[in-house]
Amino acid sequence: MDKDSSLPLAKTKSHGDRKYSIDMGVHHSLEWNVTSYEVGSGKGKKSILNLIAGKTRSGELTAIMGPSGAGKTTLLECISLRNRKFEGAVHYDNRGPTGEFFTCSVLVHQKELLFGFMTPREHLLFHAIARMSKNHTIEQINARVEEVLQEVKLEKCADTIVGGTDPIYMRKGLSGGERKRLSIAAELLLAPQLIFLDEPSSGLDSVMSESIFGTLKDLTQSGRIVVASVHCPSSEMCQQFTHVLLLTFDGRLAYHGRQDAAIRYFSSLSYQCPENYNPSDFYLKLISATPGADSAEEKARMNKLVAAYNASDMVRKTPLAPDETHKQFQMVFGHASSWTLFKINLWRAFIQLQRDWVTFVLWGLVSALVGGLFGILYWQQARSNWRNLLGLLFSVVVANLFTSSLAVMMRFPLDWAIVVREYFSGSNAIGPYLVARFIVDAPMGYGPFLLITLLYWMTGMDSDIGKFIIFALTFISGNWASTSMGQYVSSFSANPFIGLTILPAFVAPMIMFSGILYERSSVPAWLSWLQTLSIVNYSFSALMIQQIHILPKPLALLVMQFVELNPDTMGWDIGMLWIMNFGFQILTYINLSLRLRFATG
Repeated sequence: MDKDSSLPLAKTKSHGDRKYSIDMGVHHSLEWNVTSYEVGSGKGKKSILNLIAGKTRSGELTAIMGPSGAGKTTLLECISLRNRKFEGAVHYDNRGPTGEFFTCSVLVHQKELLFGFMTPREHLLFHAIARMSKNHTIEQINARVEEVLQEVKLEKCADTIVGGTDPIYMRKGLSGGERKRLSIAAELLLAPQLIFLDEPSSGLDSVMSESIFGTLKDLTQSGRIVVASVHCPSSEMCQQFTHVLLLTFDGRLAYHGRQDAAIRYFSSLSYQCPENYNPSDFYLKLISATPGADSAEEKARMNKLVAAYNASDMVRKTPLAPDETHKQFQMVFGHASSWTLFKINLWRAFIQLQRDWVTFVLWGLVSALVGGLFGILYWQQARSNWRNLLGLLFSVVVANLFTSSLAVMMRFPLDWAIVVREYFSGSNAIGPYLVARFIVDAPMGYGPFLLITLLYWMTGMDSDIGKFIIFALTFISGNWASTSMGQYVSSFSANPFIGLTILPAFVAPMIMFSGILYERSSVPAWLSWLQTLSIVNYSFSALMIQQIHILPKPLALLVMQFVELNPDTMGWDIGMLWIMNFGFQILTYINLSLRLRFATG
């Protein structure tokens, strides 16, 4: 997308030449005391973190280090208040936090989640509009996007497809380091005072990792507070840290102070760092449990390190008193209006539809293939054989149910994982996303239309063009209802295979209670309500009513009696397909809202 994009926005007030910047004359501080964080319950309860107190100020880059399982990510989530289920306290600028804390702080996750079909400039523009459109014009937003691209040194690849990270849109695009920079860039749009990062060097080589931390060090030069969890930094990377926080393997604090004083501090405890040795490797050996070593000896060393730190001048003599402040508020974000979010979601979805043209074309080819196979199997037999007409319509309705639901189930969870990340960063909302997604999915209806067109004329159904149009629209109505059902089923988990496991519980009853595999009057009263929830029931009934007249009249009456068809219910059947369509959309919205509420604690 060009810098002067004409993407429509709600009108906003101009703020002149205002730019996002940090006031170098204002100093901020973040103080925390995580007294405990436990997981599990009853006998299975386990303590992850214990008595972790510390403080950081503007201009400091603090690295949280420790062995795997020490609780680095958990501590980062606690002090950034993205996880508020801990005992203790967090204060920003010497005050208990409020929901506004989330407008001045950001958390960059270890795993970057990006749409592979977008470019860095488009990605940043989406986030910038979502967060800034209330108070800024599109010109100011574009200018801020360009500033951030330069700040993280992405201007040379600003119009390169992201690629790579999307399991479906697999195209070569940005490198791992560039994707990491892009994830950071999206969080810098509002010039946050506090930047938290979970292992930003994960998966990168040492040169690229140094480059990332060089960028972070530059951010602290502008007065920001940067806190990052790090696993195995190189010696060069260590030089970028102003402070380090070391966690023992059992989640206790072994050191929190200046990085350049750490070696001298441990030397005073008779732990000498070998000459020309990576300091981070030295720290990790001290605070890790060596496989196969005496556990009592390891525990004794941890106790010595923790006790020595608690007795040192660096420890906070009066740590924050535990309180419940952090548990009593919800996240507050400066979301754009629902209308603006809808428009940018629609814009992004159309970009996906345009660039992922291979999937679009393949969908049509597969639909044509299926329609052609049905047409060949039932070639000109719709009028001559009632059993074939019955089997044809039932089979194509069931095929429509499976193909439509499966198509969305393999895509929706992957997209939703990104939308959740955007929601927690203040860049998206459920309703606008779902409505935009529904509209953009409409063109995919050309596949079912192609399928039914081939099938209709090859099998010899009513040649009246008006009858064909109504028949095709009825079939597409069933297609959309099936798609909405697949979306609802897949909304239960970010793992597509969970949805595929659940799907038979929805599909099997719809087929069983379709009205063709049993005599309706023989169904027990306590199960009869299930036929009112069957997409197959309504689709088959409506399609059969439209074509039953092509059979000889005596045979048509016999078939209607056999499957218990009522010609007067066609409008009801089609209406119920649309009710189920929108019903599943509403259920999806409710389900996703509950998942988000549960996630926020």
